[in-house]
Amino acid sequence: MLFPFADLGVHKFWMKNTMIPLDIIWMDGDGRVLFISAETPPCKSDPCPNYGPDVPVASVLEIAGGMAVKERVTIGSTIRFEGTTK
Repeated sequence: MLFPFADLGVHKFWMKNTMIPLDIIWMDGDGRVLFISAETPPCKSDPCPNYGPDVPVASVLEIAGGMAVKERVTIGSTIRFEGTTK
């Protein structure tokens, strides 16, 4: 799932009510990967931890846990979304 934000900002995520581990990828406005939380575990009880960098980002991508490694996504990689507009 892609979360595009209207303005750059610090956007932390949590895993409450999530069923499977996810890779969470924070990106700048050009799709450059700034931070990855790999295999982020589901939260089973409150309080749930927050994940993410303390730097402004333009979007966050959630994918199945392990997919970032499989697709060789690393900090500094650029992710492009075809058919999307800014």
